[in-house]
Amino acid sequence: MAYPNSNDRKKEIQKRDKEIFKLRQQGKMLKQIALRYNISLTRASQIYLREKDRHDNLDKWPPLKQMLSTRTQTCLVNYFEYHGYENILNNPQKIAELNGKSLLRIKNLGKKSVTELLNALHELGYIEPRSL
Repeated sequence: MAYPNSNDRKKEIQKRDKEIFKLRQQGKMLKQIALRYNISLTRASQIYLREKDRHDNLDKWPPLKQMLSTRTQTCLVNYFEYHGYENILNNPQKIAELNGKSLLRIKNLGKKSVTELLNALHELGYIEPRSL
């Protein structure tokens, strides 16, 4: 299947992950799920556990964490912990103080992740809409 942009691919993967969680909740074995989606047993288990954590704890997560991908969260946490800030996802105004070019200097945080972050900060009301 061809994906015109990465958003379509991301939505397809999210749909698959929710289906995996649902199938496991219905009692399907991980081996059956792995065969159905042509993934390894280990990967099926990882996806199920991640979705279970999301399902069980989503309402306890800070709003910014709910909106960002794992990659973006990890980059931000690593960068800000190194610079002495703990729980940066609970403190989005500190992130909002940085501009797009400063965010791009964060290790492993590329244009897509910065765009995702800026959109999330805008939705939460911390910044005006802007682009890189």
